[in-house]
Amino acid sequence: MSKKRVKTRTVPEKPITVEESLSDRAVNLLNQSIRLCWEEVKNAYRTKSFVAFAALMVLPMIIILVSYAVTQYPDMFNQVQISLFLNGIYGEDGAILTFRDIFAGTMGISTGLRGGMGGFATIYYLGVPIIAIVTILTSGIIAGDREHGTLPIYVSKPVYKIQLVLTKFLGFAFISLILTGLVYYTMYFIFAFSILEPLGILMEGISYTIYVPNNLTMVTWLFILTVGSVTTLFSSIIDRPILAGVIALIYLLVVSFFSSFLMFFLGSIADALKYLDLGGLATNILNVNILGFEYYQAIWNIISSFGFMAQQLLGQLVDPTTATTILISILLVTLGAACIITQIREVK
Repeated sequence: MSKKRVKTRTVPEKPITVEESLSDRAVNLLNQSIRLCWEEVKNAYRTKSFVAFAALMVLPMIIILVSYAVTQYPDMFNQVQISLFLNGIYGEDGAILTFRDIFAGTMGISTGLRGGMGGFATIYYLGVPIIAIVTILTSGIIAGDREHGTLPIYVSKPVYKIQLVLTKFLGFAFISLILTGLVYYTMYFIFAFSILEPLGILMEGISYTIYVPNNLTMVTWLFILTVGSVTTLFSSIIDRPILAGVIALIYLLVVSFFSSFLMFFLGSIADALKYLDLGGLATNILNVNILGFEYYQAIWNIISSFGFMAQQLLGQLVDPTTATTILISILLVTLGAACIITQIREVK
C-alpha cells in the first residue's frame, strides 16, 4: 500500500519591522550630524583656503604685538601707572578704565580716546581681507560638491540635503570661532599680564575688563558667519564655486563699502543702505557695548567740533540692538534660503 506524499508549502516569515520612535530618530539624526560636522572640521585642515584663512587671522595679531612690544609698551604702561597713582584702581580715569581704553583703542574701538598703534585691528577683521577669505572659504560649501560630482553620493545615503548644508556650515562656524577667540584672547592676556601684573592689579583688571575680548570675539564671529551665510546662499544657486565666490564678494563689497559713499553724498535718501553695511553694523555694536557712555560723550564732542560734516558721518550709525538683530536676521534668512534651494534643486 503506497503512501501519498503530502506537499506542504512553507510560507516565509515576514521580517519584523520595528518602527523607530521620534526621539530615537532625532538622536540618530543628531549623532549623524555631529559626525558629519566633525568630518568637515578635520577635512578643512587639508585645504589651502583654510591655511590662508588661519594665516590672515593670525598675521595682524603678530603685527600688533610686535609693534606693542617694540614701541608702544612703555607709553601704555606709563599711562596706566599714572592713572593708578592719581585716580586709583576703579575711578573714572583710574587704572582699569585706562587699561580698557588702551586695549580697546589698539583693537580699533576708539573715538578719540586713549589708544596706540594697531587700531586697524577691527577694521581689518571687519573689512575687506576677512570678507575676501571667508567668501573663498565658503563658496564651495554646495557649489564645490556639485562641480566635483560628490553631491549625488551624499544624497544617495540617508542624509538630508538640508542636513548637509547645515553640517558643512557648522564646521566652518566652529573653525572660525576657534581662530577668532585665539586672536583676541591672546592679545588681551598679553596686554593684561604685561601692564596690569607689574602694578599688582591683574585680577581686578581682568575681572572688570574681560568683557572687552568677549565682545570682540562674539561680534567678529557673528560678522564672519553672516558673510559666510551670504556666500553659502550664492553657492546653493550657482554650480561653480569660483563664480559663486566672485559674485558674493562683489555683492558684499558693494553693500558694505560703496553704500557708505552713497550715504555720505545722498544723505537721508540713501539712509536705508546703512542697514546693509555688515562691517559698519558690527563696529557699532562693539563701540557702544565696550565704551558705553564714553562713546556717546565722544560722539557729542565730534558733533560739537565738526558740525554738519560730522552729523553726515554720524548719520550712518545704527543702534547696537538693531544692528545685532539685523546681522542675526541676515544670517538666518540667507542660510535658511540656502537650505531650501539646495533641498528643492535637482541633483545631477
